[in-house]
Amino acid sequence: MGVTRETVVKRLWLGWLVAGGLAGVLVAMRALEEWSAAQWVVGAGGAAATLAGVAWQAAAWRRAEGERRTAEFVLALAYFGCALALAGFLGSSDAGLEWLSADFDSPRERSRFKNLALAASTIVLVWSVLPGLAAQWAARQGGSPRGQAVDVRRVRETAFSALGTGMLGATLALSGFAGSLGSRTVDFSYFKTSVPGDAVREIVANLDGRLQAVLFFPDVNPVKDELVDYFEVLARATDNVGLETYDRFEQPALSAEYDARADGEVFLRMGDRRERLAFATEIDEARGQLVGLDGRVQRALLLLARDERTAYATIGHGEFNDPFARIAPGSRADAEEPQGYTLDSRADAAPQPLDALRGLLGLLGYEYSDFGVREGLGDRVPDDAALVMVIGPRRRFLEAETAALREYLERGGSLLFALEPGADFSLEDYEDLLAVEADTAVLVDDVRHLRLTGGPSDARFAVTNRFSAHPAVATAGREGAAAGMAVLGAVPLWPPGEAGAAWDDAVTPVVRSLMSSFVDRNGNYRYDDGLEMRGNYDLAVAVERPIGEGGRPGGRALVYGDAEMFTDPVVASLALNAAALADGIRWLGREEEFAGRIESEEDVPIVHTRSEDVAWFYGIIFGAPLLVLGAGGVVLYRRRPGSAEGS
Repeated sequence: MGVTRETVVKRLWLGWLVAGGLAGVLVAMRALEEWSAAQWVVGAGGAAATLAGVAWQAAAWRRAEGERRTAEFVLALAYFGCALALAGFLGSSDAGLEWLSADFDSPRERSRFKNLALAASTIVLVWSVLPGLAAQWAARQGGSPRGQAVDVRRVRETAFSALGTGMLGATLALSGFAGSLGSRTVDFSYFKTSVPGDAVREIVANLDGRLQAVLFFPDVNPVKDELVDYFEVLARATDNVGLETYDRFEQPALSAEYDARADGEVFLRMGDRRERLAFATEIDEARGQLVGLDGRVQRALLLLARDERTAYATIGHGEFNDPFARIAPGSRADAEEPQGYTLDSRADAAPQPLDALRGLLGLLGYEYSDFGVREGLGDRVPDDAALVMVIGPRRRFLEAETAALREYLERGGSLLFALEPGADFSLEDYEDLLAVEADTAVLVDDVRHLRLTGGPSDARFAVTNRFSAHPAVATAGREGAAAGMAVLGAVPLWPPGEAGAAWDDAVTPVVRSLMSSFVDRNGNYRYDDGLEMRGNYDLAVAVERPIGEGGRPGGRALVYGDAEMFTDPVVASLALNAAALADGIRWLGREEEFAGRIESEEDVPIVHTRSEDVAWFYGIIFGAPLLVLGAGGVVLYRRRPGSAEGS
C-alpha cells in the first residue's frame, strides 16, 4: 500500500520555504553584522519563514492517517530539527544573546557558550537537513507522473540513511575538534634527532672521568625529550654518563652555579671542566640543531678531554684554500700580490671551497689556520701544529718551505698531501721520507662513476669501495662494501723506482680503485686496449715513520691522489668521503681510537652512478608502460571466461 503522490509532492515547496528561512538567518548573522537594521529585517524574516514551514508541516502530520502519516512524520521531524538549529544559531550570535538578554560572569564564559551553541546547532542542522532533503527526493521519485503511489518505506529508509551520513560527518568533526584540544600536530616531513655515533661512544668510553650531562629546560618540552633520549642511549652504550634535568626557575642556585642564563642550555661536565651547548626551546627552531647533535656533542667532548689543537693548511702555491689563487692575472690585485706568490694563468684554477673541511676540523676539536711564508712556513712549523695539510697545490714549494715541512715530519709531525693532476707540485722532495711518487695521468673508470655532465668526461668521477683495514679509513673499511667513495680525477700513487716495485714497510695503501678503472694515458676518457690496462690502482697511502731517538714518535703522513674528493660538493653529498677524511685527521692527530662515523640526519643530495641512471631511465621509459599493459592484460583475461558464459 502507498499514499497518493499528490498528498506529499504538492507540498514540497515547504522544504524550500524552510531552507530559504535558514539561509536568511545565516546571512543575517554572518554577512550583515555591520548593518543592524538590515540584519534584524533579514533575520526576522528568515526565522518567520522557517517557523511557518515547521508549523505547516506539523499540522499536515496531525491531519494525516494511515501510511500517509508515516511520510508526513518523517518530514515534520526533519523540519522540527531545523527549528532547533535556528534557536541554537541565535544563541551563538551577539545579536541573539542580546535579544535573549543572556548574562555571563566573564567574556570567556560568553565566548565558550557561543562556541558550544554554534557547534551544537550545526550538528542538529546537518542531522535535520540531510534527512529532510533525502525524504523529499524519495517522495518525488515514488509513483508515476500521473499517479499515484508514494513508497512510504522508501521515504523512511532514505531519510534514515541520510541521517547516518550526517552522524558520521558530525563524529569526524567532533573527533577533529577533540584532537585539536591536545595541541598536537603531525608533521610528515622528515625529521630525526641524530643518535650517538661510534666516535662519540669511543670518546666517552675512554674519558678519564665520568661525563655528566646537565639540561636546563622547562618540565614539559619536546626538545628536552629529544636530548634526553640521545644521552640515555649514550649512557646505556658506555655506562659512563650521568644525566640531570632541571627547570631553571625551580633551581635558581644550581642555575647560578652553572651560569645558565636561558632555557635550552646543556652543560657537559667532567671534573672541573665543562662545555656549554645552547638549543632553541621550540621544536621547529631546534630541528637544525638536533639533526647534527652528534657532531656538536663530539666537539664538546674533545674539548673536555683535551685542549683545542691547531691544524695548519699551506697557502701560496695554488692550493684550494689559497686566497691568492682567486685573483685573476693582470688585475689590480695582481700587482698587489705579496712577494713570493705567483698566480696560475689557467681560467679554471680557482680553488674549490673547503668550508666542509673547516667545519669538520671544528667538530673534531681542531682550530683551522692558513699557513704560508708570511706565517712562517719558510722558517719552521710551529710546535702547536697537530697536523699540516697541503691540499691541491699547483706549484712547487720554495726550498725553505720544503725544508720546514721535512723537519716537521722528522720531529714527529703529521702531514696530509692531497694532489691534483697537471700540477707542477711533486713529491720528489719528500721521496726519501715518504717513499711515494704520483703518476702524471688521470685515473678514470668508464663503468662505475658518477654522472654529473652526461658526457664522456664523467668517467674521471670514479667511485670505489676498496679500503684496507688501516685506522685512517676505519669507517670506510667497515661500511665501504655497501657504500662508496668518490674520487674526482685522481692520480695513482706508486712506489719509487722501477715499475712493479714493492711498497716500503712504512707505507700502507689505504684506498684502491675498482678493477674496472684504468690510467687514461691519452686523455680521451675511453679505454684503449694495448695502451692502457684495467686494474686496482692505489689512490691513497698512509706513511708511518719509525720511532726516533729517545723514543720520539715517528712522523705520520697521508697522501691522497685526489684533492677534489674532499671539497664541499663531495663531502656534503657523500657521507663516506666525510667519514674517511675525519678518520684520516684522527689518525694524523694520533686519536685513531676515536675513529667512527659522526651521525647526522641532515638531508643530502642524491648522486647516482652512470649504471644506476641507465637502470632508472629504462625502468621509467619501458618498465612503467609494460607494467600498465600487463595489468590491463590480466584484467581482460579474467573477464573473458565470464563474458563467454553470459553470452
